[in-house]
Amino acid sequence: MLRRAGTDIDADPHDATRARRRALTVRHLVERSCALVLDRFGWIAGPRPLATERATARRFADLQLYLRQHGGARDLIELGTP
Repeated sequence: MLRRAGTDIDADPHDATRARRRALTVRHLVERSCALVLDRFGWIAGPRPLATERATARRFADLQLYLRQHGGARDLIELGTP
């Protein structure tokens, strides 16, 4: 995904609109993938690692906070416009 985005952007580095759309798409896919990992981790591991392992709980919380910083619905709305 990242390699393809880089190749597409490098093919026409002056097309800022296309580069932005590609970046928003990649950002959305990464966010969704990370959210799925967090969800699956909680489902598979249960609450114990988050309740008893400080380092794991911190990483989990840090990743959730980081993911909330992406544009979310605004990005999707922008991607939906031609």
